[in-house]
Amino acid sequence: MHVHAALGVATLVANVAHAQSSLDIYGRLDVGLVTPSKRVDSHNQTVTPEPLLLTSGSRNRVGLRATYDSADAWRMRLTLEQSLLGLNGEKLFDDAYWRNLKFADAVAMGTVSHYAWGRLDVGRRTDVAKDGADASHPWGSETVGSDRCASILRWPCPSHLDRPTGITVETPWIQERLKLFGQATRFDEEKVFAARAVYSDGARRVDVAFRRSSTGAWLMPVGLIEPVGAWRLHLLATVGRLRDSESGTPLQGNYLFVGATRGWRGGEVRIGAGRYRLKPADDHSHWSVGYHVPLRPDLVVYTDAALHNGREGTSGGQIDVGFKLTI
Repeated sequence: MHVHAALGVATLVANVAHAQSSLDIYGRLDVGLVTPSKRVDSHNQTVTPEPLLLTSGSRNRVGLRATYDSADAWRMRLTLEQSLLGLNGEKLFDDAYWRNLKFADAVAMGTVSHYAWGRLDVGRRTDVAKDGADASHPWGSETVGSDRCASILRWPCPSHLDRPTGITVETPWIQERLKLFGQATRFDEEKVFAARAVYSDGARRVDVAFRRSSTGAWLMPVGLIEPVGAWRLHLLATVGRLRDSESGTPLQGNYLFVGATRGWRGGEVRIGAGRYRLKPADDHSHWSVGYHVPLRPDLVVYTDAALHNGREGTSGGQIDVGFKLTI
């Protein structure tokens, strides 16, 4: 009896000793100076934008993360994150947008995970279909090099699509190559179900997702990263059907992106071209080139240039020179 009791107390003390907790503050700041070129509007009139804009295509944010690691390899985490409202691209100049959607880009999420069992997220987090599309695009949703949300047929990117509220399940890596995701979310009265599969084999990566809402809208992004010599080829294709928010009319959409990246003189060269079509509303083409250099693990400087052409008077070009700082 005394021996078993002593062993039980010793085990309890050992478990408590191995358990760890932490509280971290983190964030991201991506600031660039963008010089937009003249463009032609829908009435064939030349429009000269502001010469310099403080902008960023990525999600500048600050967050608080509380983590508890148990002795038996379980992890519990609470994440609270908020966008830095004035530093997220063109939205800086649209006060009405932020008054209506000021918390749309926030994250409030509880997580339980285990290296052998996977992960469960409950709360507001990123959409898994958009995660997959961004992972296959050299720019993701950052800087003028990106197509913003064209890859999920939602150009130029409503913020609520990035941070829906719901439940997300993620498996561990299966034989170190395959990972699966499932997600059920809700925004207003719309319920959305999404699934994603990622296959990784060295530098080769295949990413497939499917997203369907209670309104009947659906989309499927498929991405491929393939090493070709010193280059990495990026292919991303999305097909789907959305519904007009006012009339409910079905809209057929598709997106195709072809790009490549390679290391050069301590940085990464990026090139790419994409086309987004949502019949009959939009037909938008985008060409990008850039050079990103990591100065430190937490600091990257970049130069990106883009040309774009669309039906709604969005023809023009931009040059973005900036930095990304992660803390």
